[in-house]
Amino acid sequence: MLTIETKNDFDSLIQNIARCLKLYEKNKYTQRYFQLMNGDSIVLSFPSSTIPHLLGINTVELNQIPSIKRRSYQAVTDLIEQSYSVYQKIQQQLVHPNRIFSSYTLEKLENFPSILYCDSKKIFAFCKYDNKRSYYLEREKNYPDGYYIILEEDNQTFRVLGIKNMYQNNYQPHTNLIFHSIEELRDLLYGQEVTLPCQYHVRKEIRAIPIFYPNDQKQEKIKHLIQYQAQIPFSINVTKECLNSLKILFENKTKENETNALLQELNQKETIDEEDISFLASLLNKDLFSFVDRLWSQPLINEESYYQNVSEKQKLIQELEETKQKLLEIQKREQTLLQENEQLKQTNEQAKQMKKQLESVLTTYTF
Repeated sequence: MLTIETKNDFDSLIQNIARCLKLYEKNKYTQRYFQLMNGDSIVLSFPSSTIPHLLGINTVELNQIPSIKRRSYQAVTDLIEQSYSVYQKIQQQLVHPNRIFSSYTLEKLENFPSILYCDSKKIFAFCKYDNKRSYYLEREKNYPDGYYIILEEDNQTFRVLGIKNMYQNNYQPHTNLIFHSIEELRDLLYGQEVTLPCQYHVRKEIRAIPIFYPNDQKQEKIKHLIQYQAQIPFSINVTKECLNSLKILFENKTKENETNALLQELNQKETIDEEDISFLASLLNKDLFSFVDRLWSQPLINEESYYQNVSEKQKLIQELEETKQKLLEIQKREQTLLQENEQLKQTNEQAKQMKKQLESVLTTYTF
């Protein structure tokens, strides 16, 4: 809890605020992109207008001080520059610090570097909070709808950044929280959907740094979440990522081998009949989900045993797309042949009719 009893207390507070603003100035143009295992995408940015609230500073109260005329983020920079004058007004009881600073400002200042950098190694979970779930479960404490990025420290401290969707998956922060145990985190996670990132990009100015999570790390993070389900009932949604793994495994191995074998067989044929085309169409549209039940009992698919790196995986996907294009070309070719064949049938039928007419004429004029 925040208490300002001496000038040293106030100076220490101002120094912490200045340190946080310095960190923000270095990273204010940084964007973070998350691809989540439930299929959602998040583009996260920190507009300057969100910073005072994240630090627990009420700029409306700050603007009651005549010398601080600028608003929002600029008002906080004025606070730092005019800290001596502000402290004098506090001493004169013209300004009450509890109206300017939240009682949790010190914790928010401590939290700020972690939530700003969002270290990928410390990500515990992404909670997709739905207020309706809390209402139906009769929870006393509710939070605003949106995603909550939860970072876990070694000492069971959980640093949380609440973010809201402003437009088309572009998110901005709206709250800065800290929980000192998994029990404190219970109110946030209870009955909610929880997921994890599978890709993470940090974009600073024009440079983007991609971070891909290997499957062993994904499995470890999921197992870590499952351990807490005994204490807190929440659902883990990693369905999209599992299906992607199955798709890559099945399409780029089994299906590609079948397709190549079929293409070799078709290339040896002089003509392609309708049965071949029907089989090709069924192969293109084969339902992957019939394989899920058979493979679901195994751990998450370890793609690394098949693919050494992301570029190799992309190469396989590209080869599969090329194979599909070949199949489609064969279909088009067959359709063209069938149309030409139909035209030949019509021409042949017309020739037969002309022959009959000619025979009839010859019979009439036979002497």
